[in-house]
Amino acid sequence: MRKLIQFFIDRPIWGNASIVIIIMFGLFTLFNTNRSFFPEEAPKRIIVSVTYPGASPAEMEEGITIKIEQAIRGFNGIDEIRSSSQENFAQITVIAEDDADMELLFNDIDNAVNSISSFPAGTEPPTVTMPKAFGIASIVAFVGVSAKDENANIADLIDVSNDVETALLNTESITEIEKTGFPDKEIVISAREQI
Repeated sequence: MRKLIQFFIDRPIWGNASIVIIIMFGLFTLFNTNRSFFPEEAPKRIIVSVTYPGASPAEMEEGITIKIEQAIRGFNGIDEIRSSSQENFAQITVIAEDDADMELLFNDIDNAVNSISSFPAGTEPPTVTMPKAFGIASIVAFVGVSAKDENANIADLIDVSNDVETALLNTESITEIEKTGFPDKEIVISAREQI
């Protein structure tokens, strides 16, 4: 240690050069380090969503949710399976173990879900997603829109949800909203064969 100190005393240029190099590396690291108020985490969830227009929660549970749970139950890397069945929509959330290979698990679940051929007629193709995790900022609240009348038109529910979305986005504190559970709008054109 004494020799090192003596070296820098005898050669002050080397001491100054070392300080400059350390400061340069520090500034380089400071400006190139990724920073985020809510840091992004590795995804640990896989979500399977299925829409079945006109189905009751019991029909969603029996015809879709249970079948998906049975198809994916035995895969390695799954820590927990949570499911929710409601009118027109079912969602199955797979929570993975900490050391799970998420790409492999995602592919296994996607293949298993898309190979189910016994869904009720009218069920839309299931979607399998692996959302990014943003820690405490990932999900703040759920807002549900449902009708009191069993014969309510789904177009009316979509309009109400759009109004709610617009009202929430007009506040300064909400930056992003994700809507799930509604089928895509379709345009049907009926033409008479005879004029």
